[in-house]
Amino acid sequence: MPNTVTFGKYYYASLFLAIICFICAVLSLGISTHADVYIKTDIEGSGSGSSYHEGRVNEATGFRNATSSYHYEGVQTSELTSQVSEFMMAGGDGSYWNYHRTWTEKDIAGKNEMRISVGKIEGSYYGRNGMNISYNAAGDEEFVSTLRIETENATVELDVINWKTGKPATLEEIDRAGQFVIDQVVRLTSPIKEPEGWLDFCESLNRDVILSDESGIYVVPAGYTVDKNRKLVRLNSSLT
Repeated sequence: MPNTVTFGKYYYASLFLAIICFICAVLSLGISTHADVYIKTDIEGSGSGSSYHEGRVNEATGFRNATSSYHYEGVQTSELTSQVSEFMMAGGDGSYWNYHRTWTEKDIAGKNEMRISVGKIEGSYYGRNGMNISYNAAGDEEFVSTLRIETENATVELDVINWKTGKPATLEEIDRAGQFVIDQVVRLTSPIKEPEGWLDFCESLNRDVILSDESGIYVVPAGYTVDKNRKLVRLNSSLT
């Protein structure tokens, strides 16, 4: 009588191999999705076109029958996510085909979101936005955005939104339509470094202008005077 064949041991062996294959597939997918990505694109010319980049930070541009100059840089690593979107155009017809947008996901630096939208561009336009996501020494996520817009005529919407409670809480909302020059800095987690004050600038004039032997006129700021050593001092200070 032939021996009875049992498939139990083969079943468990096949199951074990299937599990091993599944683990390898997951690891392979993880490695591929975390690969470092570096992108740099420059395009100049006339006509119509669009661009789109997607991720934790995003950007999109569009133009129709216009002259344009486009620059994009994107970096995505385990420690850093950043992009620079710079767009310049001339001859925009004011339609919805002419736009420049950058935005983030809703989980940036503690459930925050940022949206920058310039649309219906008419005439000339220049916009540059840089977004950067990184981590500080404590491992906390930090975000910074720098923005420069010069537009002859367009609609502009700037929004910073917090989603911690599950409902949107507007941290900043700016709407404009017309001709504007806009500079903006947004930092999440760490404070904005103050630029050099005008009095610090005056301090540098002690070296460059007041102490110079060249002839000319120097206007002393209100509340200040120049002592006998040709240094800028406050009026309530003792003169030497």
